[in-house]
Amino acid sequence: MSDDKKSLGTAQMRLIDVIEALSGHEVFGVRLKELAEAVKTGAPTVLRDLQTLEEKGWAKQDETGKWRLGTKPVQIGTNFIWGITKAKQDVAETEQRYTREPS
Repeated sequence: MSDDKKSLGTAQMRLIDVIEALSGHEVFGVRLKELAEAVKTGAPTVLRDLQTLEEKGWAKQDETGKWRLGTKPVQIGTNFIWGITKAKQDVAETEQRYTREPS
């Protein structure tokens, strides 16, 4: 591991691993044990990470105890798509202004 990566927090890196492990389980969810195995960390630690993520809308536990992504990453993705769409519209409008025939 390079020196600049050594300064990155282990807990923060693990949170990202947990988010990535949740991805793809949006419909049926995933059990804590499976997530712990996926991120190669003990279940109590992953549970604490999931509870932290749940507090901020990044994860959600359903009534059967399974975990899935929360609404926050979906909202961020939607905002990204909206921003790209808006930028495309702005570029198209600018292009149209510059390519019109002079009156």
